[in-house]
Amino acid sequence: MNHAVEVKNLSVTYDGKVKALDSVSLEIPVSRITGLIGPSGSGKTTLIKSIVGRLKLPADKVVVLDLTAGSAKLRKSVAYMSQEIAIYSDLTVKQNLIYFARVIGYKYSGVRRRVNETLRVIDMYEKRNSLVENLSGGQRQRVSLGVALLGHPKLLVLDEPTVGLDPVLIENLWQLFHELVKDGTTIIISSHSMSEAARCDDLVLMRAGKIIAADSPKKLLQQTKTTDVEQAFLKLVKDEHCAKEDDICYPSKNILTCHPELDSGSNNKEATNNNNTLSNWIPDQVRNDGINFTKSFTTASRVLRQLIHDPRTLMLIFAVPPLLLWLLKYVFDGQLQVFNQFAPASWESSRWS
Repeated sequence: MNHAVEVKNLSVTYDGKVKALDSVSLEIPVSRITGLIGPSGSGKTTLIKSIVGRLKLPADKVVVLDLTAGSAKLRKSVAYMSQEIAIYSDLTVKQNLIYFARVIGYKYSGVRRRVNETLRVIDMYEKRNSLVENLSGGQRQRVSLGVALLGHPKLLVLDEPTVGLDPVLIENLWQLFHELVKDGTTIIISSHSMSEAARCDDLVLMRAGKIIAADSPKKLLQQTKTTDVEQAFLKLVKDEHCAKEDDICYPSKNILTCHPELDSGSNNKEATNNNNTLSNWIPDQVRNDGINFTKSFTTASRVLRQLIHDPRTLMLIFAVPPLLLWLLKYVFDGQLQVFNQFAPASWESSRWS
């Protein structure tokens, strides 16, 4: 296997109007860090969702680890960290990681060791017993990253993983990423920050749903005769004559922002406005799976842990049903005339016949 991901002439259109991806073809090599670099709305998140199987696409448009993207067999090989915080706010940091470790398939004997290792990697060991809802945004981001790192995946896909993190932790994470690559993991990282591009082994520069360049940082600088990736990106944009009347580019945070309607924060619009290419967000392989009793038990355990942190719900569960039963007994057994007012006449006649 020479390539971890192959994308073949992929186009994605939302609401039949905005083209998120326009005839994108791409090959991502194994055991390297590939950076998807571009402004907000350039199509990075849509491309990532296509790779991890969150979009239903025509067959063989996206091949991941020699399988069609979204295949059930890829679940243990591909880990994905989205921009949205995908953890439970009413569980502690440790309880979240334990839950996802069990879902991934860790046996009880190995869960706590792997969870403790991950807590130290993301520098959250001291906060392991804190509720997620009490954490800062950056700390929640770290916990989400920890979930993605739990399973030793062959392909690790990270959508803006360093947003909101302090420089020291970012440096530590990049060291970790390079160590994972040495062990054979392929990493795809999306970012709108040009400063992180130089840390990648390969770069894919995107704008307005198209790939405008794909090569190593060194070769891109040589090709454009510039000294940093941001200058290279701007030169490539200029060479492509992308600043047209119907496709205006606006300066924002030292880079160009195009298609603001496709900004990564507009996820609700993406989820509800699909054309024929995106007829369903859940692949058939996922929907048709049978019941997994281990995961069902794990999920039930997670719900019970959540209830422990919610005394109001516990009170409703244990106090309200007995109260209702007592009230019904009092009304209908103690005062028959009340029952007679509500019961049909047929009930009353049959009762004394």
